[in-house]
Amino acid sequence: MTSFRVEGAGPPLVLVHGLQVGQKIFAELLPHLVSAFTVITYDQRDRGETAFAPVPYTTTIWPMTSPR
Repeated sequence: MTSFRVEGAGPPLVLVHGLQVGQKIFAELLPHLVSAFTVITYDQRDRGETAFAPVPYTTTIWPMTSPR
């Protein structure tokens, strides 16, 4: 299950964290954004409060982008 937070009011704004961190990286930024936006943050797989994925899994993007 993916851990996420939704706060604020206004147009949606999704914040995506980088490698080796979680959604808590945005804690100081959120108070400045929630008055103007509905801010959505989440922990990517195996980060923060999101559970570890069963192995093996792929992180290769090519299968997701190839034409069907």
